Amino acid sequence: ATAEEIDMWGIRIALAVAADRALAALMVPVDQLLIDGPSNLLRCPMGVALGVTQPPAIRFAATPAQTIVKGDQKSATIGAAAVLAKVSRDAYMTALSDEHPQYEWAGNKGYGAPGHIAAIATSGLTSYHRKSWNIS
Repeated sequence: ATAEEIDMWGIRIALAVAADRALAALMVPVDQLLIDGPSNLLRCPMGVALGVTQPPAIRFAATPAQTIVKGDQKSATIGAAAVLAKVSRDAYMTALSDEHPQYEWAGNKGYGAPGHIAAIATSGLTSYHRKSWNIS
């Protein structure tokens, strides 16, 4: 999900939309899901405020799913997916750092490190920043 979508819908709905998009992009049929955590976000309530662009329908909401608390520690499948997601996100943040070096994304990977917060104070937010995130 984009920063704009997170700001518009909230993190839970944006995570559901992002997961649905990832599942739709797979080159294999999806007949069962393993989900790290206590709840199936694909089945979260999708209501948002009137006047806000509505999120897309979740295509995989009815797919059978098993939720596993601390799934990255208990399931090799979830653990491997977590590693792939982190490596992919880190590469994305490094690429963003080439575009906006002042935010030091190559080093902080998007977390609120002091240099990153200082860059926001001096350069403002980019389209990659969540405006709803309260940085103080």
